[in-house]
Amino acid sequence: FASAAGAGADPYHPQPATPSNTNPPVNTYQVPTFDIADLKSGRPNDRLVQVLESTGLLAITLDEASGLALNSHRSLAFDGLCRCASADANGDDTRSSSSSVPLLSVPGTDSAILTDATTTRTTLATATIGYTPLPLPGIEVTKSCGTGPEFVDALESLRDVVA
Repeated sequence: FASAAGAGADPYHPQPATPSNTNPPVNTYQVPTFDIADLKSGRPNDRLVQVLESTGLLAITLDEASGLALNSHRSLAFDGLCRCASADANGDDTRSSSSSVPLLSVPGTDSAILTDATTTRTTLATATIGYTPLPLPGIEVTKSCGTGPEFVDALESLRDVVA
């Protein structure tokens, strides 16, 4: 049919005009931020609970001392976690884990699909006595993830900053 909008246009489902040199809008996610002092205060935080129950993705704003400690270990720990929490892209996983995600073979790990039905959160945790976390299972992490002890040291250091 033809319409006043031009041949082939559908007057019942108009499309917004977009310049040909722009990309369509991209959906973005604003990562919620929490101050470390607020988190360490022990006060209930409904917003934090909501984030942990949905995407599990959050940012923590650190004080200067915590930030300095974090910077020295962040790259090593996060790079290792990304490799260990993902299956080998080539399917050539020669590590000791029988799981497609090496981190899941470490005692104290858990994985769950979050309420958005898309995001998988994988957690490595240890018990805590009082305010003191027990050591990570370093030998198991090193064996499963194919990393050296410096990776476990970096994880422990990061945990100390936010524990």
